[in-house]
Amino acid sequence: MRRFQRAPIRSKVKFGPITTSFVGSCMSIGMGGIYVETEKLFPPTVQISLSFPFPGRSKNIEAKGIVVYTLRKGEGTEKCKGPGMGVKFTEMNPEDEKVIHDYVVIKGRILRELRFLLSLDPLPMKRVNELLTTTYIIDYTSIADLRAKVDKEISFLKLSKG
Repeated sequence: MRRFQRAPIRSKVKFGPITTSFVGSCMSIGMGGIYVETEKLFPPTVQISLSFPFPGRSKNIEAKGIVVYTLRKGEGTEKCKGPGMGVKFTEMNPEDEKVIHDYVVIKGRILRELRFLLSLDPLPMKRVNELLTTTYIIDYTSIADLRAKVDKEISFLKLSKG
């Protein structure tokens, strides 16, 4: 059985059953679907249309999907804290599908290497910094935001290594 990887991503998502008239936040995306954090929940089996910006793209990704599960307030997990819906993609432009695939694969490889590097002693901070920059440069449009995120991650890594 093929394992579907997911990658965290933060962006606004427009969605709705007929038109994209509601707004939520994308918290996680994978080849199979997307988790949309929102107060407006549709029950499972409802078909919806989605439109969301994607890092490195000038136009929104447009897709259709079906709601497969909902999380109400307080039911969330560490990754998906707020209420929202898991939506399985049912229809998408092949070009958009490839963009999502490449993003998820790159994020997965980088995160696996970071986990390996964290097991080393001493911690190779130069490589960790390079990987964090590569990982987050996809998600950030502002260099200042990117640098702040990388600095925060490096500080956290240093603290956790002791």
